[in-house]
Amino acid sequence: MTNSHSSTPHWRETAARWTVLALRLAVGGTFVFSGLAKAIDIWGVGYKIDDYLAAFGWSWAVPFAGMMAVALPLFEFLAGLMLVIPWRKRNIRELTREYLLKNVDVKSLGRR
Repeated sequence: MTNSHSSTPHWRETAARWTVLALRLAVGGTFVFSGLAKAIDIWGVGYKIDDYLAAFGWSWAVPFAGMMAVALPLFEFLAGLMLVIPWRKRNIRELTREYLLKNVDVKSLGRR
């Protein structure tokens, strides 16, 4: 005799997976779109960052506004891409290891 509730956890797991996928794609797509829109108008983003820094009274950070105007769209786009594409810690670890093995001269690290 089977239990009528045995299919309920499977249904809930499937619904949860689809919900997480839909939310991940929606948020990731929003980040990608926003990052691309900001990357098109870097100067405008820089002016808005200047305005926000002035409104908060953070005059010490105004020299970094240009750097923030470039970094913000880049990080926003990459974060969205990592949400849209299934990105795992293992992938990041493997990419980092490959980059370090190919591009860093280990023998010269201890020398000054």
